[in-house]
Amino acid sequence: MKLFFLIILDITFLSNCKELIRGVFEISREGVKLPIKSIEDIINKYEYFKDELSGIGERQQFLLGLKKHNRYIENNNLINKSYDPYDIFFGSCGTNSSFESALAQLQGLYPSGTNLNLSKTAISNSIPPNKENFNDIQKELGLNSLPYNIGVFPVHKLFNKEFQFNLIFPENCPEIENLMIKRQKRRNIKDLMKEFNKKFKDKFQNKNNHFSYNDIFNICNSIILEYSNGINMNKYGDNYFINDLIEYSRRFLYFDLIGSDEKDDEIGLITMSNTMKRIIGWMDKKIKNDINGEENSKNFELPKLVMYSATENHLGAFEAFMHAVFKTPFRYPYYSSSIYLELIRKNKKNSEKAFKENQYFINYYFDDEYIFSMSYSLFKKKILNSIKPNHLIENFCKIKKENIINFVNFEKIILSCVGTLLLICVHFILFYKNIKM
Repeated sequence: MKLFFLIILDITFLSNCKELIRGVFEISREGVKLPIKSIEDIINKYEYFKDELSGIGERQQFLLGLKKHNRYIENNNLINKSYDPYDIFFGSCGTNSSFESALAQLQGLYPSGTNLNLSKTAISNSIPPNKENFNDIQKELGLNSLPYNIGVFPVHKLFNKEFQFNLIFPENCPEIENLMIKRQKRRNIKDLMKEFNKKFKDKFQNKNNHFSYNDIFNICNSIILEYSNGINMNKYGDNYFINDLIEYSRRFLYFDLIGSDEKDDEIGLITMSNTMKRIIGWMDKKIKNDINGEENSKNFELPKLVMYSATENHLGAFEAFMHAVFKTPFRYPYYSSSIYLELIRKNKKNSEKAFKENQYFINYYFDDEYIFSMSYSLFKKKILNSIKPNHLIENFCKIKKENIINFVNFEKIILSCVGTLLLICVHFILFYKNIKM
């Protein structure tokens, strides 16, 4: 009887509780890229990877965006059904495939039919400045700005402004390249290279008949791209050989990735510390606004959904950071995989406005896999106790001085200095002429 009463009490409590998603930070890997024309050309250095999204990659990213549409628009009402610039920030690292992935994903997040309609007054003023007759097209468009009411959305490329997010690249953190070279000497990597030479070297021949680490990486990456794009792989051998080659390629790419080894935790802490500081700062402000009843206030600096279209290295480094702090498992970030940090508020339905800071939690997901949930206060404490200070990051990365101060807008400074010098010169010339006269 007591047990029955406790079960009823528990069900009643849960039914009176409501989980609200108050903000989401997400990093996703780019979709599948175009396959390589020829592995032989790769080996002989005639052709390198074309960093362009394939049709399969576009579909992957569209479906990923549609998944977010269902979760954050239809099911949880986190953001508006039509694009609102205050709702989301979508950043992309500087690769073509990442940028294209962001664009395709946005088409899924805001599919056709969700764009805002125009007013008749606005339409009457929308003819471009030429004499072309657009009457038929205008009638077909109706109140839509574009056919099928599709939208056009901004994607912010992450260059100097997001320098710290890109510390995984050797041009921003030269020491990373040295560490990656050292990784190649680890026993598991050497054993993996021996396995390739034993099983597959006769199939892939180069001039020197010697496969360096980079040769094997290029071959494995190309194999996965061909397989992912649905290319007929019978040219490599029978099904058994092909399956063995694909399985090996996945293992090699996994070991190549930052984060696949516990020794890489330090790299994750170094490369992701400043990104995590930004996440904590953003969530702190979200919670403060939420508690003050200002969660729906318009603020470009506090979007509800923050997304990054990035590479497998970004996801690997992020996972290495999380492993170092929370001992979470590592998952290989396949094409279009995602990592989510969801800021959740838990409170009773009958007192939605009476919530406190201890009612906020973090849910951590890899794709659809639930990793953990913990109070935001504990999450924040563990993060802040683990992040590396800037001077250690600079020492570790051996960052050049021009990179350390890259946040300064030198163009404006130089222009203002040049303008000031010109004014001084003009005044000096006029002053000199007056003296002569």
